[in-house]
Amino acid sequence: MKIFIRNVIILFTLLFTQKLTSQVFCSPNFIYTINGGNVTFTSTSAGVSSISTTYYWNFGNNTNASGLNLIVTNTTYTTNGTYTVTLFISSAVPSCSNQISYTINITGAITPTCSLISNFTSSQGANGLVNFNNTSTGTVGGTTYFWNFGDATNSTSFSPAHTYTSNGSYTVSLAANNNFTASCASTKTAVVVVNSICNLAANFTYTMGANGLVNFISTSIGTNSFTNYRWTFGNGIVLSGNNMTSTAQTYTANGTYVVTLKDSTSNPACVSQISQTINIGNVVNPCNLSANFSGAGTNGVFNFNNTSTGTSAGVTYLWNFGDATTSPSVSPSHTYTNAGNYTVTLSANNNYSYSCVSTKTTVISVSICSLASNFTHTVGANGLVNFSSTSTGTNALTGYSWNFGDGNNGNGANTSHVYNNGNYIATLNAVNYSVNPSCSDTSSHSIIVNTNTCIANANFSIAPTATAQYWNVIPASPANVSSAIWTWGDGSSSNILYTSHQYSAAGTYSICLTVTVNCGATSYHCSSYYIFRSSEQDNSAMIYVNVIDPYIFMANSNIEMKSILYTIYPNPSNGDFNLNVSGLDYGLVKVSISNIIGTQVFETEVEASNGSLSKELHVNYLSNGIYFVKINSGKKEHIKKIVINN
Repeated sequence: MKIFIRNVIILFTLLFTQKLTSQVFCSPNFIYTINGGNVTFTSTSAGVSSISTTYYWNFGNNTNASGLNLIVTNTTYTTNGTYTVTLFISSAVPSCSNQISYTINITGAITPTCSLISNFTSSQGANGLVNFNNTSTGTVGGTTYFWNFGDATNSTSFSPAHTYTSNGSYTVSLAANNNFTASCASTKTAVVVVNSICNLAANFTYTMGANGLVNFISTSIGTNSFTNYRWTFGNGIVLSGNNMTSTAQTYTANGTYVVTLKDSTSNPACVSQISQTINIGNVVNPCNLSANFSGAGTNGVFNFNNTSTGTSAGVTYLWNFGDATTSPSVSPSHTYTNAGNYTVTLSANNNYSYSCVSTKTTVISVSICSLASNFTHTVGANGLVNFSSTSTGTNALTGYSWNFGDGNNGNGANTSHVYNNGNYIATLNAVNYSVNPSCSDTSSHSIIVNTNTCIANANFSIAPTATAQYWNVIPASPANVSSAIWTWGDGSSSNILYTSHQYSAAGTYSICLTVTVNCGATSYHCSSYYIFRSSEQDNSAMIYVNVIDPYIFMANSNIEMKSILYTIYPNPSNGDFNLNVSGLDYGLVKVSISNIIGTQVFETEVEASNGSLSKELHVNYLSNGIYFVKINSGKKEHIKKIVINN
């Protein structure tokens, strides 16, 4: 009995002691201070050891903190609201644990800056598979992703793979959203092109014609304009091409043939084919004739090469060039007058074999160049020359390259260049790139530049020669004249500075000259003269006035100047030009050429027939530049300027 009573006392003592311990130890509690969205928590727990107690804080915003002796901690709330904060403590000495929760109200939360940028890349696999790689930046914990693949399907995976069921273009979007930050979201949209799905199904039908002819028509599905059709007819002939949905084949012998149609697209893995067996039993006169040809040409001229097979001595040909013209030649050459596309057909007919006809049709593209280069120029102040192309046969694809004649070049339909004083040959090369091959044409003009003060002087003098029937007209200042107009007072005129005019009768005439020089200045002068003939002249003889170069007149003042009607053409020339001269003395006429510094570079003698001379000169070996051609006939002499540009 004593032992029992002792045990009861001991048990009671232990239970009482345990009850006291649970009341004294592990009693969690905390206080907090709020500063906007920043909150500091301080533990006021009782009955715990500062050495062996672990604190677990849950702040109610999906964040927490824990640690040994973590009595003070803090967190930042980014969104206003009510949060339940829990403190859980665990002690090793004494061994105990407990927790407590308080509700706090946040009204001054700070919204952090959103740096979230949604982005992704994609790579296409086989048969509609597309792998998406999420490359979004600025992501933090709590960011979620929503993919819309553009085909009414979606995903919340980070970097998903998706299989499309049809080829096409799909608008894919990735929406990233940070759930811890209000209004922190970003969306990236891109178009993904799917072309790896193969849905080809090859098939064809055929109809039998006469004498081995079979017409084939593709009924394949899943095709497009880029589908390649390869027909194998079982007779050794294979035809293929894009969009070849129909074709025909003439079998030359009766029998059984396996015909195969193979369809393929730009996707190397997308191929479909089908084979069918056909029976040919209606070949009466086997025909192995197969018309074929090739053609090539430039500037409208096409040369056709007949490559037909199965031909014999009895085969005839008929070409239809597509421009309402034909030819029976084997391999003709044909000239088209207009550019464009033409359907050319070659029909081959074996006259020794009934119904043995073969036809080949091809569309050709014809380009014709009608380009003609030309240009104008105006000389301005300080050596500036403006050039403008007047070329014909040009279009938007015409290119222009200029050689200004002084070692410089330019381009464009209109351009300009500054020269030093002097004489130059400017060249324009126009190229039309719209034709294949491209065509070009070149033109050249003489350019005279004088940067001195721009003054034009239209004054002139007129006086009879010794014969009285011929009158000399001498301009005062002919240098750098770009245009001249003479009006002779008898209703006639001329736009050539150095020219001649014939009057029908003596009388008083108002002679006027208008000159424009290269720098743009213009001058006008008129004088009235009584044009007469000497008494010893035949009244039926006409009165001539001859405009001469004053520099040549002065240089040859010791020579009797009689009227010589003298022309040079073309001028400028490439060194090959014609002389036409009248009013010469009979006998030998001396023709010489000197350069601009007076050095003689050519000389010849020609017999004048009936006082006239017509001579072709060939001096294209001379360098480009200005030359003077002198005519000497007895006491008569005349000089004309020519520009050579070869």
